Amino acid sequence: AIENQAYVAGCNRVGSDGNGCHYRGDSRVINPQGEIIATADAHQATRIDAELSMAALREYREKFPAWQDADEFRLW
Repeated sequence: AIENQAYVAGCNRVGSDGNGCHYRGDSRVINPQGEIIATADAHQATRIDAELSMAALREYREKFPAWQDADEFRLW
């Protein structure tokens, strides 16, 4: 979230699958500063809501111009 200067939503399922893998949930939304702004309870199917502000994102990007420190790379 911080280096990419973006909101991040991490989603995870709850329960078990046919292979015996267990999933605990704990989905969350993280703001560009790396702070958790919404989280789901573990082991419960639930919905979370978070308010994302484009104005706050723009303000953060102006104060922390991480894009100016980008690494140069090539895809070939």
